[in-house]
Amino acid sequence: MKKSIFIMCVMFVFALSLKASEYNTIINNWKSHNDVANWIKDEWKFSGQDAQRVANKIRREGPQIIPAKSAEETYINPQGWCKDAANFGIETLNKMDARYKAKYIFIKNKKGPPHHWVTGFKKDGKVYVIDFGAGSHWADMMGTHGPYDSLD
Repeated sequence: MKKSIFIMCVMFVFALSLKASEYNTIINNWKSHNDVANWIKDEWKFSGQDAQRVANKIRREGPQIIPAKSAEETYINPQGWCKDAANFGIETLNKMDARYKAKYIFIKNKKGPPHHWVTGFKKDGKVYVIDFGAGSHWADMMGTHGPYDSLD
């Protein structure tokens, strides 16, 4: 029994490493920010359960920095809360081309929480935003937005 559990664990770790390697292979073939945005739009899903877990943690422990999953983790398990989707965009864009200078953009809801994280990046001196990290109730704001001269 112990041997079969060990073998299953080894197979699981091997499968995860293949998926992480697949992430690097895939993004090496991507040509622009549109490839990143399309992957998030088509593959990533907002998880209300993950968002609630984060909200509960913020209520319990305060609003210190809540980490997001790495881009590879998100590729392996394409669901989470908005900061996971934003971080996937940031890490992937910057890995593809450092000139994107991708960073988080924090959108503060004027009515209070929930607030929102998106991917911001530069292209040809202009600012763009990738936002596919919200639940379906925010479908109208999802997309790639820009070009803007600034965030103002």
